[in-house]
Formats: sequence, C-alpha cells, structure tokens
Amino acid sequence: MSSDPVKVSFSIESRSTLWNIIFEGFDQEVILVTNFYGDCANTVGILHSFAGLIDNKFKDCYIRTTETGLAIEKYMPTNDQTQINDWENLMLSLRDNIKSITSVNKDSALTGG
Repeated sequence: MSSDPVKVSFSIESRSTLWNIIFEGFDQEVILVTNFYGDCANTVGILHSFAGLIDNKFKDCYIRTTETGLAIEKYMPTNDQTQINDWENLMLSLRDNIKSITSVNKDSALTGG
C-alpha cells in the first residue's frame, strides 16, 4: 500500500487574546494556515511550482515554500465557520489536483514516458 503523496494540515492563528474572546466573543479575526507536505523531492518540487500559480490566483493569501512543501496563510476578518469550511474544501480540492499531477508524473517515470 503506497503512502499519500500529498498530505495537508489545517490550523487557525489569531492575534486575539483570551481577554478579547471572553469579553468580545469568538467573532475575532483569524488567519487560516494550510500546510501541504510532499512525500518525496519530486512531489515537493511540484508543490513549489504550485506556489506561483496559487499566488497569481489568490491575491489575498500569503504563500511560502517550505522544505517539505508549501504553506498558505489566508486572513479572515471574522471567525466565520462557513467561510472556514469553504476554504478547507477549496484546499482539499487543490490537494486532490496536486495528487493527480504527482500520480501522472510517477506513472510516466515508471513507464519511461
């Protein structure tokens, strides 16, 4: 059984303090962080090449390459669960597209094409 060539993880960062959350509620600004991890140098290279494409497509994100792949930070003015879910679904779709490209590259490497 082969491992997943592209793994993705999600986290949320906030500049809000616990004090803000207690007295102002959970409706604070957040930064959604999506990390993509490649299972080999080839996959990491593909992730790095996606950085420029993503940067051109999503102007409201901060994108950086890492040793293991790619990180995307998306600022959201409010902690809106619907927008967070939409973003997560978009990132999972992106992962699936990247995985399909990596599988095509691995298949062509195996067949010599």
